[in-house]
Amino acid sequence: MLGPDRTFVDCATQLGFVDLVIAADWLTHLRVTTVEQLVSYADARHLDGVKRARRALSFARKGAESPKETLIRLMLVFARLPEPECNKRIFDPNGRFLARGDLIYFGWKVLVEYDGWQHERNAKQRQRDRERREQLEAKGWRVIVITSEDLKRKKEIPWRVYDALRDHGYEGAPPHTNAMWSKWFC
Repeated sequence: MLGPDRTFVDCATQLGFVDLVIAADWLTHLRVTTVEQLVSYADARHLDGVKRARRALSFARKGAESPKETLIRLMLVFARLPEPECNKRIFDPNGRFLARGDLIYFGWKVLVEYDGWQHERNAKQRQRDRERREQLEAKGWRVIVITSEDLKRKKEIPWRVYDALRDHGYEGAPPHTNAMWSKWFC
């Protein structure tokens, strides 16, 4: 029986790069392995796919909790925006807990959230989300919500995040969605 580490390396012969990173993040979220275990396994092997696996693992992150979060994080990183932190707790200046967010830019107080179908179809969830966003915005945070509909226009997502970052003091270059970015995400 193959373990998750060998299976991941085998998947590197079949999956595209973005899907491979998503798989690594998902395996670690499910707690069947860790990023460190995957890296250790890949570093010690000479199997088909191991080079692609190693490269993908350099983009795997502890704390990623959904395939869509990983997809959006990679869209931002490969558009040359700063990398957000995954699923961290947000506190106000007095140390009071405000929220736990999907993709967080602490330095600019920008939060990127993926809202899947459960956020749209569940009235209680929608209410909690709205109240949480209002609380964050009252403390100076900008909340960018990405939905499945937004994923139909992927090139707009890095620009939405860039605009929010820039409005909060980011001085870096605008997103760059070159041919490779389009190949991976469009």
